[in-house]
Amino acid sequence: MFPFMTGEDGVVRVNDNDLTQYANILMVDNTRVGFSHTLDPTYMVTDYDMLAEELYAALTQFFLLFPDVKRSVYIGGTSAAAFKIPPLGEMILRRNRTVVDLSGVIIGDGFVDLETDVSKVGDYMYNFGLIEKAVARNTSNTLEALHATSKAGNSELTTYYFIAGISDEINKRIGFKNMDQQDIMQAFRFHDHWLDFIELPEIRAKLHVGQLPYTVIYGPAEKFFGIYLGKRPRDRLEYILNKRIPLLKYHGQYDGILTYQSSIATLYNLDWYGQNCLRTKQFRRSQVWVSGQLFGYIRRCFGLWEVLAIQSPHVVQLKKPKALWLMAYRFMKNTTSQGSAPHGFDSHRGRNLF
Repeated sequence: MFPFMTGEDGVVRVNDNDLTQYANILMVDNTRVGFSHTLDPTYMVTDYDMLAEELYAALTQFFLLFPDVKRSVYIGGTSAAAFKIPPLGEMILRRNRTVVDLSGVIIGDGFVDLETDVSKVGDYMYNFGLIEKAVARNTSNTLEALHATSKAGNSELTTYYFIAGISDEINKRIGFKNMDQQDIMQAFRFHDHWLDFIELPEIRAKLHVGQLPYTVIYGPAEKFFGIYLGKRPRDRLEYILNKRIPLLKYHGQYDGILTYQSSIATLYNLDWYGQNCLRTKQFRRSQVWVSGQLFGYIRRCFGLWEVLAIQSPHVVQLKKPKALWLMAYRFMKNTTSQGSAPHGFDSHRGRNLF
């Protein structure tokens, strides 16, 4: 995503596939870490509202400090980070958009509604031949329990069913020793050379972390991010969509954590003004070609762009960064002025040429 990256030899090099070629990027880390690190438990984030307040404060202060870069803002998150985006977007819209001009939301392989986000994972793994039919059936039973706890508002038990009843159960039954869903589907893993790099004394000094090990997890904060995984940021995303804020939702074909079929189930369950369009011919797939290569497929209805990146794992940018960033750039360029179709879109040929 950024202009520089580390290689296996620990040397920092220029990244030719970074997103900064197409847009100005502001990376906001988890609250109360890095330069804002604190051991005071009263400063730990413990709910969605506090999370949104922290992120909103960071954005507003940034634009007050650097008014020369004030322009259309797109907020985005990948995987578990995606559930932070709807609360932030909702707060921006309810507060002062003259300070933060929210123009769009980008969610990649991300949690929106845990109940539907994992609804097809058992069938997905079974169809790939990775688990037995009985395991897939047991997963379906667990999903029914997850549905019941979600409806009852028990977010802690909902999260438990997801982690212990679905992910852990599949990992135990997947049939490959020391491998789990992410390994099988080519998904995200921290690179050893990157961990080695940030553990260097001079790097730790620049990060101002002192002797604090990176493995330290504050209990209440960990519990928050676990329990709130079972809550529903979906309602907040519906609010954003109904305020006519465009959404780009992309997904990797080989994502075995949040399967594509589950992601589509989530979209169909959203209550927003364009819902009926999703069941019409307008919401049909067309190809996306980037630099002469087929990147994937796109479907569009009103402000929603839904993209499937072929042969890509969980966290698409690790496999196809340049193509994805071009896709994101096209989304931003067209929706800033609320354009009706991406440049290069040909409805007769059904192709998007970027």
